[in-house]
Amino acid sequence: MDARYDFFAAAMAWSGDENKLNGGGPIWAVFDQDAVEREEWDPRPPNVDLDGYFFRGDTLAELAGAIRNPHQTLAMSGATLEETVARYNAFVDRGEDEDFAKPTPRYKIQRPPFYAAWSTPILHDSLTGLRTNPKAQVIDTRGQIIPGLYCAGESQGGFAQHGLGRCLVFGRIAGRDAALNGGIA
Repeated sequence: MDARYDFFAAAMAWSGDENKLNGGGPIWAVFDQDAVEREEWDPRPPNVDLDGYFFRGDTLAELAGAIRNPHQTLAMSGATLEETVARYNAFVDRGEDEDFAKPTPRYKIQRPPFYAAWSTPILHDSLTGLRTNPKAQVIDTRGQIIPGLYCAGESQGGFAQHGLGRCLVFGRIAGRDAALNGGIA
């Protein structure tokens, strides 16, 4: 039997190639002057990054034309943005978001100037990571504990949007177990 094992290839095979096209660019949060005043925002530097992450326009079409970002592979259509905002405003009128089931959409986007802010969701964790047991000990691909090796937080397998809670909880568990058992299971 060949004792060599490619751990990296095994980890990659577990998650597969899940890269998908994102529709041509980042996600943009579009809002109007009413939102700026209601939320008491100051859409001027240094509060916003005008270098490809925040844009302003006197019309929705102008706003769409202004959006230029290295990650924006397709230009935003002014007509499409106008149609999208009109559809969203109709949801506000009806009190129901048919596209995303947003609970009670309340505010229309209607008063210039209009703004777009890059609002790409941030996830610190990935779905893959080291497999651990309840003592935060790392488990190998055969299901055996690797003596003296612990893992906590974002390096653990699983998905929790960010690893801070797991870092605190499993870091404490790992530290306690290593102190009590000398790191050897």
